[in-house]
Amino acid sequence: MDLHIIVFCCLAIGAFAGFLGGLLGIGGGIVVVPALVFLFDFFDLFPQPEYPENTAILMVLGTSLGSIIFTASSSSFAQWRKKAIDWTIVKSWIVYLVAGAFLASFIATSLPSGFVKLFIGIFITLVAMTVLFEISPNPERKHPNRFYTAIMASIGGVICGLAGIGGGNVVIPTLLFFNTQLVRAMSAASTMGMAIALSGSLGYILAGLEAEIPNSIGYIYLPAVIPLAVSCTIFAYFGVQVAHKINATILRKVFGILMLIVAARMVYSAV
Repeated sequence: MDLHIIVFCCLAIGAFAGFLGGLLGIGGGIVVVPALVFLFDFFDLFPQPEYPENTAILMVLGTSLGSIIFTASSSSFAQWRKKAIDWTIVKSWIVYLVAGAFLASFIATSLPSGFVKLFIGIFITLVAMTVLFEISPNPERKHPNRFYTAIMASIGGVICGLAGIGGGNVVIPTLLFFNTQLVRAMSAASTMGMAIALSGSLGYILAGLEAEIPNSIGYIYLPAVIPLAVSCTIFAYFGVQVAHKINATILRKVFGILMLIVAARMVYSAV
């Protein structure tokens, strides 16, 4: 397989994911993960019996998280420069999110490929539904205590690690559910997303060291992760610029429908 084709495809995927992320305020991983699943399956990059059955999906998750390190770092730095990060939220969530994401990388290695794809398909469906239907939280709902926050954040970290995302699609809706202001939720999510990506990536590297896959560090595929990170970061800027000039409501609906189709295809592939 010519690596130049993989690099070109990942540049295109990253550009699309970054632009949509900047335009609609969603995490790029929600686009990157299903795109990489289709790409790796189409080119049969990790064929059986040369590699274990779940190698391709583990490479997808590790590679997605690896690319998010760079994109989330850029976003977090921008929020830090604006002094917009709510450190109270970050301090109460980040340890548990990081631990959950790290643990997820080892959980994923013991799960069948079909189960992980099914999980991702269901998760994408939930994200699509939140995009399509704006649900207002109960205005009297308060933030949970420290114990329930730990449980909630730990589960959120595991979800992020198993779905290969940085956390924006988990952390932001959860914080909004507890009546956190959108700006505070987004600034905290960007910083915690970087930590989730670092922790999850480290987990997938360690979990895949014995696999000895060419052009990879553990379960992170280098010909994909670098072009994904570069193009996603660049095109996120253009997405933000366009978002200030157009009404994104219709685009959000279209994206939600598109994600439902992607989710259906993922579930079909799993079963």
